[in-house]
Amino acid sequence: MTPQTALRELIDYNYRARDRQLQACAALSEEQFLRLLGASFPSVRDTLAPVVAVEWVWLERWQGRSPQALLAAEQFPTLATISERGGSVERVPSAPTGRAKPGPTSSGAPSSTS
Repeated sequence: MTPQTALRELIDYNYRARDRQLQACAALSEEQFLRLLGASFPSVRDTLAPVVAVEWVWLERWQGRSPQALLAAEQFPTLATISERGGSVERVPSAPTGRAKPGPTSSGAPSSTS
Protein backbone atom coordinates (compact mmCIF):
# COMPACT_ATOMS: atom_id res chain seq x y z
CA MET A 1 0.00 0.00 0.00
CA THR A 2 1.39 3.38 -0.95
CA PRO A 3 1.44 6.26 1.56
CA GLN A 4 -1.12 8.12 -0.60
CA THR A 5 -3.47 5.13 -0.56
CA ALA A 6 -3.08 4.77 3.21
CA LEU A 7 -3.78 8.49 3.68
CA ARG A 8 -6.90 8.32 1.52
CA GLU A 9 -8.16 5.31 3.48
CA LEU A 10 -7.63 7.10 6.80
CA ILE A 11 -9.38 10.23 5.55
CA ASP A 12 -12.29 8.20 4.19
CA TYR A 13 -12.54 6.43 7.55
CA ASN A 14 -12.62 9.81 9.28
CA TYR A 15 -15.49 10.99 7.05
CA ARG A 16 -17.45 7.77 7.61
CA ALA A 17 -17.00 8.07 11.39
CA ARG A 18 -18.03 11.75 11.32
CA ASP A 19 -21.08 10.93 9.23
CA ARG A 20 -22.11 8.19 11.66
CA GLN A 21 -21.88 10.68 14.54
CA LEU A 22 -24.02 13.18 12.64
CA GLN A 23 -26.58 10.50 11.73
CA ALA A 24 -26.80 9.42 15.36
CA CYS A 25 -27.54 13.01 16.38
CA ALA A 26 -30.20 13.54 13.70
CA ALA A 27 -32.92 12.32 16.07
CA LEU A 28 -32.18 15.10 18.58
CA SER A 29 -34.46 18.09 18.86
CA GLU A 30 -32.88 21.55 18.60
CA GLU A 31 -33.28 21.91 22.36
CA GLN A 32 -31.48 18.61 22.97
CA PHE A 33 -28.76 19.57 20.50
CA LEU A 34 -28.03 22.83 22.34
CA ARG A 35 -28.83 21.77 25.93
CA LEU A 36 -26.03 22.42 28.42
CA LEU A 37 -24.86 19.05 29.70
CA GLY A 38 -22.25 20.06 32.27
CA ALA A 39 -19.56 17.95 30.59
CA SER A 40 -16.14 18.83 29.19
CA PHE A 41 -17.96 20.06 26.07
CA PRO A 42 -21.04 22.03 27.12
CA SER A 43 -23.49 20.55 24.57
CA VAL A 44 -23.80 18.07 21.74
CA ARG A 45 -23.24 20.97 19.35
CA ASP A 46 -20.07 21.96 21.18
CA THR A 47 -18.89 18.35 20.94
CA LEU A 48 -19.45 18.07 17.19
CA ALA A 49 -18.34 21.56 16.08
CA PRO A 50 -14.62 20.93 16.72
CA VAL A 51 -14.78 17.84 14.49
CA VAL A 52 -15.64 19.87 11.40
CA ALA A 53 -13.56 22.84 12.56
CA VAL A 54 -10.44 20.67 12.68
CA GLU A 55 -11.26 19.22 9.25
CA TRP A 56 -11.48 22.80 7.96
CA VAL A 57 -8.12 23.75 9.54
CA TRP A 58 -6.51 20.66 8.07
CA LEU A 59 -7.86 21.53 4.61
CA GLU A 60 -6.73 25.15 4.92
CA ARG A 61 -3.22 23.98 5.80
CA TRP A 62 -3.28 21.48 2.94
CA GLN A 63 -3.97 24.44 0.63
CA GLY A 64 -1.09 26.48 2.06
CA ARG A 65 -3.06 28.70 4.44
CA SER A 66 -2.66 28.76 8.20
CA PRO A 67 -5.79 29.75 10.14
CA GLN A 68 -5.13 31.40 13.46
CA ALA A 69 -8.17 29.95 15.23
CA LEU A 70 -10.77 27.20 15.00
CA LEU A 71 -14.27 27.95 13.85
CA ALA A 72 -16.39 28.78 16.89
CA ALA A 73 -19.17 26.40 17.90
CA GLU A 74 -21.56 29.36 17.79
CA GLN A 75 -21.13 29.42 14.01
CA PHE A 76 -23.12 26.17 13.96
CA PRO A 77 -26.59 26.86 15.35
CA THR A 78 -28.02 23.57 14.04
CA LEU A 79 -26.92 20.05 13.22
CA ALA A 80 -27.59 20.88 9.56
CA THR A 81 -24.97 23.66 9.61
CA ILE A 82 -22.40 21.25 11.01
CA SER A 83 -23.30 18.65 8.38
CA GLU A 84 -23.10 21.24 5.60
CA ARG A 85 -19.66 22.42 6.72
CA GLY A 86 -18.37 18.87 6.96
CA GLY A 87 -19.69 18.07 3.51
CA SER A 88 -18.19 21.21 2.02
CA VAL A 89 -14.75 20.33 3.37
CA GLU A 90 -15.05 16.81 2.00
CA ARG A 91 -15.99 18.02 -1.50
CA VAL A 92 -13.05 20.38 -2.04
CA PRO A 93 -11.31 19.19 -5.22
CA SER A 94 -7.79 19.70 -3.89
CA ALA A 95 -8.38 17.68 -0.72
CA PRO A 96 -6.40 14.43 -0.62
CA THR A 97 -9.33 12.05 -0.31
CA GLY A 98 -10.34 8.95 -2.15
CA ARG A 99 -13.04 11.11 -3.74
CA ALA A 100 -10.73 13.76 -5.19
CA LYS A 101 -7.12 12.92 -5.85
CA PRO A 102 -4.63 15.80 -5.98
CA GLY A 103 -1.40 15.44 -7.81
CA PRO A 104 1.91 16.37 -6.21
CA THR A 105 3.79 19.44 -7.30
CA SER A 106 7.38 19.12 -8.47
CA SER A 107 8.45 19.56 -4.84
CA GLY A 108 6.25 16.66 -3.75
CA ALA A 109 3.84 18.98 -1.93
CA PRO A 110 0.13 18.66 -2.66
CA SER A 111 -1.14 20.75 -5.53
CA SER A 112 -3.73 23.43 -4.91
CA THR A 113 -6.65 24.26 -7.15
CA SER A 114 -7.69 27.47 -5.42
